[in-house]
Amino acid sequence: MEMEFYRNLPLFKEMGAPELRDVLAHLQVEKRHYLKGETIFHQGECIHQIGLVVEGIVKGVNYDLMGHANVIARMERGDFFGESYALIGHVPMVVSIEVLKDCEIHFFDVQAILALNNEKLNRHLINILATKNIYLTRKLNAITPKSIRDR
Repeated sequence: MEMEFYRNLPLFKEMGAPELRDVLAHLQVEKRHYLKGETIFHQGECIHQIGLVVEGIVKGVNYDLMGHANVIARMERGDFFGESYALIGHVPMVVSIEVLKDCEIHFFDVQAILALNNEKLNRHLINILATKNIYLTRKLNAITPKSIRDR
């Protein structure tokens, strides 16, 4: 069942069962459970793992200097998070990843992904990053205009 779940994810598409099994064995997936209200990654933390929501719901929240929470993203089953920060490794996160509904998260060490040097895996990781970049650019364009009429 878990193998079928992975095969349907954008990161592992186009991989047959034997190749996917081999890739997952090398990645040494770390599986963790979290309860509603827990924080997976804290704002200001530097990370080296990409998270995958297997069950439950998490949110990306930015806290401003006054302590106000701004929800940036919501991730559900099959969604990845933290990939940009994990790839850079030394840049502190500007969001916290918090649990909205009890969840199971699978973590992938980004250096292990890169060390595999698997063409499909690398191409799909770049595609995921590019897609999120486009989404965030569109979101920024929607909120940047000064007046409601311009929006």
